[in-house]
Amino acid sequence: MDVSPSLQPSRAATRLRAATETLHRRVEASLDIMPRLADPALRPALIRRYAAFHIPADASLAPHLEGVPGLDFRGRSRAPLLGRFVGGRPLPAFPVPASRAEALGMLYVLEGSTLGGRELAKRLDHLFGPGTIAGRRFFSGRAADTGRAWRAFLDRLERAEIDAATSAEVIAAAQETFAAFEQWVEDWEGADAQRQGLARRADDDRERL
Repeated sequence: MDVSPSLQPSRAATRLRAATETLHRRVEASLDIMPRLADPALRPALIRRYAAFHIPADASLAPHLEGVPGLDFRGRSRAPLLGRFVGGRPLPAFPVPASRAEALGMLYVLEGSTLGGRELAKRLDHLFGPGTIAGRRFFSGRAADTGRAWRAFLDRLERAEIDAATSAEVIAAAQETFAAFEQWVEDWEGADAQRQGLARRADDDRERL
């Protein structure tokens, strides 16, 4: 079957998918998200952990990505849907990208999560009923517009990857974000403690230089 050129994966997406496939599969296997979503007793804690990932991620990426033409960073964000699940608890810090290329690599993981969320939302029909986003708004993404938003992101990513060094930045940032996502959803308090410990050790090392 022929595939429309507008639907074919970009070269940037193909490279990223290949470089992160092992991490992606490991995250899917280890988190076992569907049973936790389907269980009313487990669902709130899982959503709080999504909030602890997405809200700091948005704050970290915004300075690099809000002004990117055609990206609509704020419009594609799902973080505003999660604020009420946090309560008064402090949130962990998200890794700070050093460049726009790194920020795009990190956003690749968040945008892929939006695509995957659409599939999760469909699999919750038996709980909330088909044809409604009630109870699963976060996972519904941009509804019917999710695919178009994904293609617009890939187009922006393709134009950003102008050389091998930039491509390496994007890929390394995406890999780091997959690993961070796995830690956050499993144990975001522990993940933040580990991150702070690494930061303190790095500061100590710099002081000794």
